[in-house]
Amino acid sequence: MQIENDCLKIDFGETDKQTAQAMVAEIDSKKSSLFDFFGITKLSNKLHITLYDDFDKFVDLINESFARQAEFYKKQGIDRPPRKWDEYIVAKAGNGEIDMLNIELCRNKTAHKNTDLQDFLQVAVHEFVHICHGEIITKSPLPNYLLEGIATQLSGQKYYQLAKIDCTAEDLLHNFDDMNKSYHVAYTLMGFMREKFSHAELLDILSGEKKPNIDKLITQANEYLQQKALSANSYSEPALR
Repeated sequence: MQIENDCLKIDFGETDKQTAQAMVAEIDSKKSSLFDFFGITKLSNKLHITLYDDFDKFVDLINESFARQAEFYKKQGIDRPPRKWDEYIVAKAGNGEIDMLNIELCRNKTAHKNTDLQDFLQVAVHEFVHICHGEIITKSPLPNYLLEGIATQLSGQKYYQLAKIDCTAEDLLHNFDDMNKSYHVAYTLMGFMREKFSHAELLDILSGEKKPNIDKLITQANEYLQQKALSANSYSEPALR
């Protein structure tokens, strides 16, 4: 089955119609603010979303994409073994497409057993942020801490919390996927950057045109958190701008 509008089309099985309708509405509600944030007026191509009700097919898709990613990095002079699917991965975005397990498989086959509909829709928004972000990237590969930092910040996902940044620049650049609480660290760093950098400076970094001094960024972010005594309960997220 399929739903299509001027921005996206979504393919899904018969049992996922209500979820697909809710996903279209959620993305439509976030589209304008995200386009404004990234300074775009539309996507280069219509977004294609697929909700998978075949678990093995989805896992094969993820592993194939990781293999292609490793080849891409190799061509850039970065020798990195391909990742493999793990149970936390329920969606991926790239090349104008979002592939996701349906909500039933998320609950039954992965670590996301307590996922409710709103959680699921926020995962879709997280992936949509990646799609919008991709429209402005001019120099790649962009470090994962930037990719995931902005996606966790703008998606509205509530389970990401501020975390002390006890990693190195080397970890952020080359070992992000193996870091403890990597997404929480990325969320924290990007929250600091949104507070302290101008929007123009932030977009320069997110496009790849400007590279931040990561060691300095880590130090400043930790000092900022300490000085303000920020915590997951006291932190006020900047509005989209």
